[in-house]
Amino acid sequence: MSKNLVSLSNEVDEKILKMKDKVKTTKRKANPLKLLGLFFAALTTILVGLSNGRVNLSTYSLITSALLTLVVGLESHFSYQEQWARQKWTLLKLYQIQN
Repeated sequence: MSKNLVSLSNEVDEKILKMKDKVKTTKRKANPLKLLGLFFAALTTILVGLSNGRVNLSTYSLITSALLTLVVGLESHFSYQEQWARQKWTLLKLYQIQN
């Protein structure tokens, strides 16, 4: 192999290792926001359903729905799921270059 080809191969290997770490990190960031959003949505629904004449849970359901809006806004702003998909696609292309 020529010197340039070896250098290019080493660079691709290095990029693959970096991209693998990025993919794992992004996936770890995406999942908690999704789960937190689901939790607040379910809790809001339960609190609204449990409210009756004697116990007023509407304040708590309002708070949980506001938190749900915040979590969904953060998820939308950072768009970890889209980042993860792009990074996985890039990693796949790097593997194709490597082979």
